[in-house]
Amino acid sequence: MRRLPDHKNISHQLKNIFFRPGRNIFARVFFLILICSSLTAAASAETLKSISGRILTTDGAVLSGATVSFKGTANAVITDNEGAYNIEVPDDITNPVLVISSVGYVSQEIILKGRTNLDINLQVDIRKLDGVVVIGYGTQRRKDLTGSIASISAAQIQ
Repeated sequence: MRRLPDHKNISHQLKNIFFRPGRNIFARVFFLILICSSLTAAASAETLKSISGRILTTDGAVLSGATVSFKGTANAVITDNEGAYNIEVPDDITNPVLVISSVGYVSQEIILKGRTNLDINLQVDIRKLDGVVVIGYGTQRRKDLTGSIASISAAQIQ
């Protein structure tokens, strides 16, 4: 069974690599670049965070197809059939702001403040639904229609 090197042994090995007589400058620079790049890769792997949660309506129904992104970036995901999302926080953002949007709902911007799990409720946007006319073969906005339009109340239908 191999014994793991202790701190003194590692220091001795590094001194041997860099300061041993007869080593050329190319080998020293190569090892220095190798060590720096592995330290940088390890540091960047630790800073990558993942934010997850669910998007729901105000009455608790699952909202699938909502877009979850970070403000000012192109990093975005879409919620699945359960309303769940999982998005990676970009390294270059210091104060991440999560933007959640969906057609027919009011968009929200949420400052993370170190949180990694967020369940968010979106409210229906009544203003976006105003003026929609249901016709026999599709929908159109009231302002785009030509012809006559009639409005009836529920009492008149009964």
